[in-house]
Amino acid sequence: IDTQNKSGSWGSPDKSRPRQIFVGSVAAHKVFESATTALCCMALMEAKDIGVDVDAPLKRGVDFLMRMEPTRRSRGDELYCVWSLAYVTQCLSRCALRGECGYTKEQYVRNIRRWIDYIERYQSDVGGWGYYDFDVGAQRPCGDHSASFTTATILLALREAKQAGVPVDARLFKQGVSVIRRLRTPDKTY
Repeated sequence: IDTQNKSGSWGSPDKSRPRQIFVGSVAAHKVFESATTALCCMALMEAKDIGVDVDAPLKRGVDFLMRMEPTRRSRGDELYCVWSLAYVTQCLSRCALRGECGYTKEQYVRNIRRWIDYIERYQSDVGGWGYYDFDVGAQRPCGDHSASFTTATILLALREAKQAGVPVDARLFKQGVSVIRRLRTPDKTY
């Protein structure tokens, strides 16, 4: 709670560790800010469940997310937006189910649908989601730049959105699960 920004968000570029992660543009920092904010809001919801008073910071965080436009890829080779798309979708879906922060379910559903539109946009041709595209840099990720952990994260977010009453194309689940199965190694690791 003490590190929440005035905007209601969490996170900021940390210049003390410039080589920690490959970030090619300022837009990538905005992606991480929204993903971090969504994760913090979900943690606050968990704290609320055990009796901690987090209503005010949770409301500021959710207000920040509700004002945001869905994140886009920051450069041709970076698809970090998948983290933001997944975690914001997941967070707002939980808010819709719980009736958090003063928004109607319809307001949440409408907003979540916008984020899912971008999830669909960044699905690779084979059905998964990745976070780098060093080979092609295409408008729509093509080829197989899917990763098990990004694909699984997106699938979990889509499941929560569906539980919250947001229409989700069954094709997204079918193709995503197919990629997860294909990426599994013979010893059942990924």
